[in-house]
Parts: sequence; C-alpha cells; structure tokens
Amino acid sequence: MATAVPLPLAKVPSELREVPQWVLWKLEEVDGRKTKVPYTIGGSKASTTNPTTWGAFNNALEVLNGFDEYAGIGFVFVPPFVGVDLDKCRDPETGIVKPWAIDAITMLDSYTEYSPSKTGFHILLKGDLPAAGNRKGPVEIYTKARYFTVTGDHVPGTPTTVNSRDLKDFHKKFIRSSSGNYSTPKDSSLSAVEFKLACEIARELGPNCTPEDVKLEFFKRADYRDKWAGHATYIDRTIKVAIEKVYVAATTSPKVSAPAVSTTEEEDEPEIVEEPLPEFPVVPGTIGELSDALCPDVPREFKIMALVTRAGLMLSGRVKLEGETHLQPRFYTCMIAPPHAGKTAANNEVERLFLPKHDYLSVTSIDSGPALVDTFQEISEKYALYDARGERAARLLLNPDELRDLFEKAKASKESRNSIGSELLKLFEANNTGNRSRQNGVKEISNAHLAIIGGAPPQVYEEMWNSTGGAASGLQSRFTLVTTDKKMPEVQAKWSAEEVAEISGKLRKQMENPPQEIRTSPEALTLFREWWRSTPRDRQSEARIADLVKRFLMVLVVTNGMDTIEPWIMKVGIAFGNYQIALREKFNPDDASGWVQGFEQRMLKAYRKHGELTERQLRRLISPEKHKGGFGPYLQATKNLGLAGVVVKTGEVGGKRKAAKFGLSDGRKEQ
Repeated sequence: MATAVPLPLAKVPSELREVPQWVLWKLEEVDGRKTKVPYTIGGSKASTTNPTTWGAFNNALEVLNGFDEYAGIGFVFVPPFVGVDLDKCRDPETGIVKPWAIDAITMLDSYTEYSPSKTGFHILLKGDLPAAGNRKGPVEIYTKARYFTVTGDHVPGTPTTVNSRDLKDFHKKFIRSSSGNYSTPKDSSLSAVEFKLACEIARELGPNCTPEDVKLEFFKRADYRDKWAGHATYIDRTIKVAIEKVYVAATTSPKVSAPAVSTTEEEDEPEIVEEPLPEFPVVPGTIGELSDALCPDVPREFKIMALVTRAGLMLSGRVKLEGETHLQPRFYTCMIAPPHAGKTAANNEVERLFLPKHDYLSVTSIDSGPALVDTFQEISEKYALYDARGERAARLLLNPDELRDLFEKAKASKESRNSIGSELLKLFEANNTGNRSRQNGVKEISNAHLAIIGGAPPQVYEEMWNSTGGAASGLQSRFTLVTTDKKMPEVQAKWSAEEVAEISGKLRKQMENPPQEIRTSPEALTLFREWWRSTPRDRQSEARIADLVKRFLMVLVVTNGMDTIEPWIMKVGIAFGNYQIALREKFNPDDASGWVQGFEQRMLKAYRKHGELTERQLRRLISPEKHKGGFGPYLQATKNLGLAGVVVKTGEVGGKRKAAKFGLSDGRKEQ
C-alpha cells in the first residue's frame, strides 16, 4: 500500500522524492544548544557522509507518520543537487522579506520553501558549486556532506521544480563578495507593499497617530487578501512596526530597518548543523557474527576492530589484492574512549579466541627499535609459520593497554636512525626490518608482519601525538580509529561460550584457507572510484584512507567466504572510509601532519611517473614553496619515505660533481 503524502510535503518536487537521500530529524540539545540531529529510518543516528544511513522518501515519510518522536524529514545533498540556506531574512509575523533575500531567490529561480522557523528560506536546485567557500553571513550553500530539513512549505511565486543553474555569479555575489551588504534594495512582495503603504499612512497622519488611526485608513486603500483573515495579528503587527520605523527608529538613524521579531526558539538556530559522528558500519560475515555473540555489553565497534586487527595480521602474507600486491591487511588500531567504555574488555575477550605463539606472538611493550627487531628475530626462529609462498612468516601483535606508553618510546632520536618510530613506519608499508650493530653485525628479517592495537582517552590521544611528534612523522595517518559513546554496565549480560567457540572455529578455517588473490568486480570498482572522487581531497584527515578501506575490504572478503569484492561489500568498505574521515576530523590534532602526508603522496606520484630522480629534480617537480607548509614538511616527507624504505638510493649521475639518484624500492614506474 502506497504511503499517503500529507500536505505540505506533497509539494516537494518529484525529482527529490525519487532519489534515496532522505533522513529523519529530531530537535535535540547538543552542547547546550538545540540542534537538528539526523536519524536513519531504522532509528539510529544518520551521517551526511554515509549513504548507507539514508533512505527513500516514502520510507522516511512512513516512519515520520508512525512515530511522534521525529520532528520532520531532511534531504542529504550529493552532486548535482545543491542547497542554499537564507537565514534570518524574513519576519514571520509581517511576512516582510529582506531585499537581499528576494534578490537571491529571484536570481536562482528554483524550488524554494520556508524554513521550519519561517524566518528564512531553503532553495533547492542543481549545478556545479564553485570551490571558494560555502558560507558568508546569513547565506550558506552546499552540495555534499550536509542536509536540509524539508517542510514542503512552498513559497508562492517560486518554481515548483528543481532547476539547473550556473552558480558562478551567485557564488561571486553572495559568498565571495567583500561587500557583505545583506540589508539593501527594494522588496517587491505583497507584504512589503502593504508595509510601505502603512508607513506612508503613518507619515501622513503625523507623529501623534495611533495604530487604530492607521488601521482605518489602511483598510480603505489596501486590496483585501485572505492572509488578513488567516493571520489575525498580521495587520496589527505590520502597522505597529510601520509606526516604529517612521517615528521611533528615525530618531536615531534613518537607515535602521524594521526589527526582527522572535517568535520561536529556532529563530537564532542555524538551519544547517554539524552532524553527529557516523555509526560504525554493520559488518557482515563471520566477524560480525562473532562480535554479536561475544560479550554483548562490550561495544560492538571495539570487538569488530579487535577481530579485524588480528584477522588482518593472520592474513598478512597469505593473501593479496589484484593489482596492488604490495598491500597487506595489517592494521594499527586505536580505540578512543574514556575509561570504563570497554576498550580493554574488547581487546582481552577477543585475544582469548586466538592461539598464542601459533597465530602470532602478542606482547604489551617494546622498548626500542632494536628490541623490536630482536623480537621478530626470536619469532622467526622459534614460532614462525610458513606463508602462502612457502616462506616462514613472523607475526607480532603489539598490544599495549594504553598507546601513549608506546609512543613515549617512539620519540625521535638524534643518536639513532633505527628508533621504534621509524620501524613502525617501515613495517606498516612493508615486511622488512633489521638493524646493524658492532656486536651482532647485520640483522635482516624479510617476512615480518606487525599489527598494533591499544586504547587512549580522547584528550590523551591528542596529547600523545603532539608530545611525541608522531603526527608530523606521518605515523598518525597510519592508524585506524574507532570510538563509542557507550559505557559498560556494572553487571554484564550472559553469553554462550559454545556459540562463540563454534563461530571462532569457522573464522579460523577462513584464516587458514584464504584465496591467494582477491579480485574487485567492475561494478564495485566503479563504486569505489565514484566515492573517492566525491570525497573532498583537500582535507589533511583523508591521507591514506583509501588504503585503509582496501585493507578492511580484504578482511571482509575472506571472512565472508568470498574471493571477490562485490558491490554490497564495497558499500560496507565505503561506510568504513567515511567513518574514518569523520573520526580523524574530530580527534586528530591540527598540526603539520597533513602537509607532510601531502608531500609524501606528491613524491610517490613523481617517482612512479618519472622513475629515478635526483634531489634537485624532485624538488623542481614538487615545488614545495607553492604548497602549504613549504620546505619543513617537504624535508620531513623525504625523511619519512627514506626511513620507511619506500624510497632508496639507486645510483649517481653527473661528472665531477656527482648527484645521487633515488627511486621506489620496488622499482615501479608507470608505463
């Protein structure tokens, strides 16, 4: 049975109703202010960056009609759809609209409706949004990562369709213009005409006129409108404001416009709000089943990442991704939450499901880079298993309860290039580690696999990066983040050890017999490329997100008994990527890390395109003086790639004044 569409939502253009970009919303108090929080059709919080949390118009409407807890529905913007918010530009009692808003509505000439507070307007249209800014004063314009509340309260005289427009002139006038003048020219609406008439009558009757005097004369001259009967206070309010404008306001400044009237709590609230953090995606397959069965009171997202981190470590060296054979599903994971949120409980309970010294060696602390190399040497000699290539693989899980302890030891050292920090960077990208000493000579381990998991309270997480320099080194960007706002109950619910044992046995079989190569279907690859293209690329928080998504997908494919990334699996990976972007924006400290990561990516691209380069050639190609941060982050990026063993010296060029040449350690170059 079709869902009945009540007025005024029936006036929402069909082009908007046909796309599955709808959410519900509630008016909630967030940080002491009322905020319109988006919700999914299923009742959980929605995210404007996660398409899996949006739904169809009719489904959202059905939930809205069936549950009183929701205040309305909203539309999430994805190109080519564009939303323009004009705020605090209309008096809800008199209907008077500020001239600049009339100009904006006329200029865009597309479907326009009143905002819920009636103090502004929402314009919905299609077009390409220029890059230079989204907001100035009371005007906002967005094409992604935002949603508008939709009322269907259509503004008479504006189009009933969503029209395509060239937004360059509008953007230049209302966003990029330096004038900031939002209180000039003429208002041609009927309400404005009536207000002007009331002002003329007040001037004619003189400063001693009463509202009743003006009202009697007004009814003689004005053309009757149904609005007068439907809004009993409209005429009285219009006349009162007119008298104040002509006589009271004029005594101080002839340029003061009619004062705004506060009629609702929402008037001072912006129509577009920052959305809450997206929820961790629902993970299908054995890992999802196991996380549901194990300790139900422990946050699911912590259990999942504890499982993914360990499963990825076991799969590292055993499985590869088609076209990206260098990529391994190893994770450095940080669980961010205050004490008593279940970080330690999740880690400990999941750890019990794995076999010590058989699946991997788990340690809580490593004191230095050489100690890490020695640990891998011990694993290689005593516990290592053969991987898919017949080589002995050494797998190590670094499992500190608090990550800060580890990174205090990772501070940069002038005395040694082989610090634990540089080893962690190297082992995230590759499987090689080693060191050199006079006493023991050269140690080289070529099949080392490292994963890290630990926790940190939010404030400690930021401090540990700032105090250790991990952010600027690029180590921060290698970490997968997970958080929760839940707290552990004092008494936990019972769970079935037999069920957990059965599912963990299934997981073990999947780990021990994975496909040697994972493919990506063409449809899934298209989904990934479209998502990555639509993701803003200028945010420092997004470095390496794409690789983390691919690592996550490799684990999902194996634990779902598959050998191909299909579209439905890709959607889970994309939701995971959006989750990582949101958490990095919230928790990562604002420092030079993004600049360093940006230079690293430019350098890798240059080496892949041109092959071997001297330092001077690389510097000319990159032009660090033209990018944010300049030479400081550029030099740090050079150091990072060298310490990680990604870029190596390949030879020399020149005559008497020889210059060293450098290239990628794997020798890759675009053909």
